[in-house]
Amino acid sequence: MIKIIVTLYGRNQTSNEPVFRNSTDKGQTFEPVLKLSTNATLGSFGSNSG
Repeated sequence: MIKIIVTLYGRNQTSNEPVFRNSTDKGQTFEPVLKLSTNATLGSFGSNSG
């Protein structure tokens, strides 16, 4: 089985939101959009606080 996973920023008039789409049929169809976060602060990999 070939899965295709797409992450992108969904833009609207007021904000950009990170979203996720998944396909299990080689990209012929995709599942509904899943919002990855709303009103949250996200950390970054490799950040150094000291």
